Amino acid sequence: MDTAQGRILKDKGKIGKPKIFQPPQTKIRYPFPPPYRFQAEYAIFNRRMGEAEKEILFLIQGRNVASSRYRILQYLPYLNRENIKTEVADFARKASEWPKVLKKVRKSDVLVIQRKQIGFMKTKMLKKISRKIVYDFDDTLWVKSARHGKNQSMSRNLKFKWMVDLADEVIAGNTFLAERALKYNPNVTVIPTPLDLSRYSIRSYPNTSDEVIIGWIGAHGSIHYLKRIIPILEKIHAMNPKIRLKVICDTFPSSRTLPIEKVTWNEKTEVDHLKTMDIGLMPLMEDEWSRGKCGLKVLQYFAVGIPAVATPVGINRDIVKDGETGFWARTEKEWIDRILLLASDPSLRRTMGLKARETVENYYSVEACYPIFKKVLTA
Repeated sequence: MDTAQGRILKDKGKIGKPKIFQPPQTKIRYPFPPPYRFQAEYAIFNRRMGEAEKEILFLIQGRNVASSRYRILQYLPYLNRENIKTEVADFARKASEWPKVLKKVRKSDVLVIQRKQIGFMKTKMLKKISRKIVYDFDDTLWVKSARHGKNQSMSRNLKFKWMVDLADEVIAGNTFLAERALKYNPNVTVIPTPLDLSRYSIRSYPNTSDEVIIGWIGAHGSIHYLKRIIPILEKIHAMNPKIRLKVICDTFPSSRTLPIEKVTWNEKTEVDHLKTMDIGLMPLMEDEWSRGKCGLKVLQYFAVGIPAVATPVGINRDIVKDGETGFWARTEKEWIDRILLLASDPSLRRTMGLKARETVENYYSVEACYPIFKKVLTA
């Protein structure tokens, strides 16, 4: 039997211990070390696709929440084109909203819960009335964020265990997250956060401006990573005054010496602003929370054809090929040397940027990830 990530061999008609093999070479390839699929599952279709419509209910945090937009909403047109009915609902925030949600759950064939963690009794209730539950997550949800000095949390850890144990299938955004989920559920699939490349075009080369724009895009919850390297960026600017910083967010760092262009994030304009950058930044801390990051910033830089300088933590090590699509940087010296090198060499930026775009096309586009996503939901 073929699975999404490998092939199971049968011995004399009896199912033995699964052996996971590399899939044959296809257009869809993944940068993660094998096995991609951690536990093969023999599933029985309740309905054969084509004979009847499947109905999938997605419970999300909100249509403007990045995780919901990139990991769920982008797939809906693809599912609908294949005669799969979809419904999207925000997660119930009040007790009075739960009866309406439960009614939707009962009539669906598949319930997909995106990232949200709930209490023990609610998980039991959903398990009892659901035909199939898929849990998707893309962060280190069992601890608090890196902003907290003591980020271990017993309550978060318990909720994470309940959610993963509840699910029939689990989708994790990277291998670090998948390894944690495997402690509580054997059916885990890695699907990275994809981009719809129809929204992203490659920036113009060569850069006709004398300025070199290093850029950062993200939510306010991650701005502390950028703030940590502002003193380094100030030193870089002092060495090369043509370098300035562009930040796309809803909150911003400050500096007395480094010019910072502050752009309020807007979905309609974010790509145009990304295309004005020459170098993308993704600094992280080397901690448990950061290892769960799924590299969306880097993928957005790559999608418009610009190289990135990033901390080699978690999925950043898989996405950024050091010296090919960008550079890794841990120490102050590495940040300074890598950024100054790229700033001084437009040809290198172009070569790396075009290679970076190919990385997204092959591994991190919606088109590349959709077949695996669909298989997890419908099998």
